[in-house]
Amino acid sequence: MKHIIVIMLTLILVHKADANSKDVSLAEVLGMVRAYHPRIQQELQILNQANANIQSKLGKFDTKLKFQGNFSVNGPYSGDYYKGTIEQPFPIGGLTAFGGYRQSIDTFPVYEGDLVTLDGGEMFAGLDWSLMEFFALDSRRLEVIKAEWMKNIQTENTKMSILYMQEIAAKAFFAWKAALNIKDVYQRLFDLASQRQKALEDRANHGDIAKFYVLENRRYILERKRQLIEASQNVAVFQNAMRVFLRNSDGSMFLTESAQLKPHSENENVAIVPLLNKDIILRQYPKLRAIDSKREIIFREIRNLRVNRFPNIRMGAVYKEDFGTGPSTLMGSEVDVHGMLEFPIQNREAKAAVVKAESKLKELKYEYQLEKDTLELSIDQLDIKMPLTKNLIDNLVTEVEVAKELAAGEKQKWNNGDSDYVLVNIREQDATKAEIEKLKAQLNYEKLWSEAMHLSMKFDSLL
Repeated sequence: MKHIIVIMLTLILVHKADANSKDVSLAEVLGMVRAYHPRIQQELQILNQANANIQSKLGKFDTKLKFQGNFSVNGPYSGDYYKGTIEQPFPIGGLTAFGGYRQSIDTFPVYEGDLVTLDGGEMFAGLDWSLMEFFALDSRRLEVIKAEWMKNIQTENTKMSILYMQEIAAKAFFAWKAALNIKDVYQRLFDLASQRQKALEDRANHGDIAKFYVLENRRYILERKRQLIEASQNVAVFQNAMRVFLRNSDGSMFLTESAQLKPHSENENVAIVPLLNKDIILRQYPKLRAIDSKREIIFREIRNLRVNRFPNIRMGAVYKEDFGTGPSTLMGSEVDVHGMLEFPIQNREAKAAVVKAESKLKELKYEYQLEKDTLELSIDQLDIKMPLTKNLIDNLVTEVEVAKELAAGEKQKWNNGDSDYVLVNIREQDATKAEIEKLKAQLNYEKLWSEAMHLSMKFDSLL
């Protein structure tokens, strides 16, 4: 009993919504999804983070100022030491240029003799670089490039999310519209039986027809009412599901407002069949482009990893100029050259990194091939299904017309006393079934159209 009450309330609410409803177009739904849906907003925020990550990696090349001070608090030596340095990294060969000034005051122990300067201090300038990174990409520059490619990947992921959400929004919109149209068909059938009941009762009371026909029509009314209630419930379900896509500007779902909306009835968008150019789709499809970007990152990493297997030699040169008076050994200028050799004996880490990167590259190759094959198959399937579904719809349009003519003719024969009322109902039910099948075929075509718009990346052309 409770279930019956709920269904009846659903039917009443749908009728009420129809009376005060406002049309919403497919373009409006797609626009809301693109502008306000949380999934898209989430992807855009991840894209913002990717942009910020590029700036973070570029920070490796920021000019730096460094200050150092050593102060003697107690002990036999009272020496103080000050040093200021400016550094400027460059995106090649691990190169860093630097220069600065340092000065010592008072005395230092012998083992800290490198801190001692003349009383006028010392100015210095120099370069520091990696010989290995001159034969590969500067490791800091590689981090920037990887961040830029990661941004490209996230850009394509965002496009992919937009296409995916627009496709399922379009399919939900068409399902909502089909549910309303199917409900309208059952409403007409129910109204027809309800209006006929009084006329049948009058004819039975006058002895023109058997009372069996009145009872039979009552059964038809109950049957059609059941179909109408089920269809009305479907409308309420699909309308509620549309709240996922009908969004306010703050991203929240429509609540009571959604009950006052209904889908626009025109099919002008579906009349435009998107061109499924396989070559263009394979070049521009976001998921394939994202995989390409991942492969580009791995290519660059492998190049550096192969060089990293060799000894790392860091070199540097510093020019120093002393000012003032003090120990004679510090007077004048000098040039110092220094170097450092790092040579892992087993080098398993670098070798394993190369093997891992090459394996990842092969994995991406197979992922790309699988996605490409899936895309090509989807395009071929749509090329087959869409024309056939269109032909099916054209056939059903004619079938509906014929079924309606047969139903009208059977009704006229009944009125003339030349037919049985059961046959009238059968003809009406046949016409209804044909019309429902036509609506289902139209929905199937609209879903195929949505997939084609996704693959051709043309949803935004409707906005």
